This record gives sequence, structure tokens and C-alpha cells, in this order.
Amino acid sequence: MDNDTHFNNDHLITWCNVRGTTFKFASITHPKTNGQLEAVNKLIKGLLRKKLDDAKGFWPEKLEEVLWAIHKNLLEEKRIAAHHQNILNKQCMEHFYNSRVKSRTLQLGDRVLKKVQTKVTGLRPRWDKPYKVIEIIAPNTHSLEDKYGERLAHPWNMEQLKYYYK
Repeated sequence: MDNDTHFNNDHLITWCNVRGTTFKFASITHPKTNGQLEAVNKLIKGLLRKKLDDAKGFWPEKLEEVLWAIHKNLLEEKRIAAHHQNILNKQCMEHFYNSRVKSRTLQLGDRVLKKVQTKVTGLRPRWDKPYKVIEIIAPNTHSLEDKYGERLAHPWNMEQLKYYYK
């Protein structure tokens, strides 16, 4: 137990004084940590019991293995907690970004610019001339026609279109 007086005896104090070690006692500032220490001690004792089913006198040799197992478990718990925190951060960033995005639905007759499909280099425009929305195939899929009334070969997704302000 962590509140016992294992270290407060004349033999140990004399032994420490002979070797030049000063012994200082402190009162417990955080009583809640007492329970934490007892829980860890209970965990160590339980793991030692599991490891030492047959050989009861070898606990000093097995103690290192038990402490390593506890260390690995704690690392795994920290890794899982960090992963959950990372997911929460990504969700917060996504919410922050999505709250500022203004979604736009196109209507029949709206004018749009179409993203150029070839690699754009230099000072070439990234968006192609204005087209007119002539059919809404799905919520984000539209059929377009150019200024001469010629329908484009295939429908276009909203990601490749930008509203054209007159």
C-alpha cells in the first residue's frame, strides 16, 4: 500500500545515513493519486500471478516482463487515443470548411464556364467560354449547349462547371 510506513524504520534510515543519503518524507498532496497507484499495483500483482502459476519464487525475474507488458498496453492506449483525437480534429476541420462553402445549384438557362480538360500551361485560360444549361440530368449533372445552340456531346458534373456572372 502506498500509505504504509515501509520506509520509516530505524534500520533503513541508518543504512541510508551511512551511505550519505538523506531521507525526506512528504505528506500526500493529491489523495486521488493514491487510488491510481493502488490500481497499478493491483494490475502488476495480477499479471505477476498469471506469469508465475508454476514458479512462485521467480517474481523478480518476471517483474521486467510484466512491466514491459503494462508499458505496451499503455502505449497502445495512447496510440488509440491519439487516433481518436486525429479523427475529431479532421471532423472539426471538415465542419469549419463546409460551413463556409456556399453550395450553388444551377437552374435551366443559367450560364456556366466549363473547366478546360487539357493541361493548362502559361497564360492560357483555365475555363472555357460560357455555355447554357439546357437540362438537369441529376442534382449535380447538367447538359450544356454553346452560344450557337449546339448541344455538347456528354453531360457535365458541377465540379467542372463554374457559374458565369454576366
